Amino acid sequence: MSTLRERREAAGITQTRLAELSGVKRANISAYELGTRPMSAEMERRLLSCLVRPSERLRLHRSEVRRIIASHGGENPRVFGSVARNQDVPSSDIDLLIDATRIQGLDFIALEQELTNVLGVRIDLISERAVRLPKHAHILAEAVPL
Repeated sequence: MSTLRERREAAGITQTRLAELSGVKRANISAYELGTRPMSAEMERRLLSCLVRPSERLRLHRSEVRRIIASHGGENPRVFGSVARNQDVPSSDIDLLIDATRIQGLDFIALEQELTNVLGVRIDLISERAVRLPKHAHILAEAVPL
């Protein structure tokens, strides 16, 4: 099995970024990688979970995400950005575009937060109404159905 350092480097994450994502001090991560501090199975799971690409998290929870969006009144969910281009790294967010004509005010923020909690990664949720200007054409062009 690969070491924490090998997996972290393969994911393109620095110790500092892993510390930010996991809430574990960078010095401890360094000690785990050097083998100077023992790492519990729980700590290993915690750190390795931070090395999963958002696209993989979305793939695993796709139906749940679609259900949550629908339960809030959202329709036609699409992915754009690094996840849609298959260029995401573990520290990437997930950019979602939805038809939100039936979602009112704070419900939109609540939906974004619920999706963030389910996926364990920051969600940037955008309403299709917000991307009608020509400067946003690239979002609509690269958006792919969820």
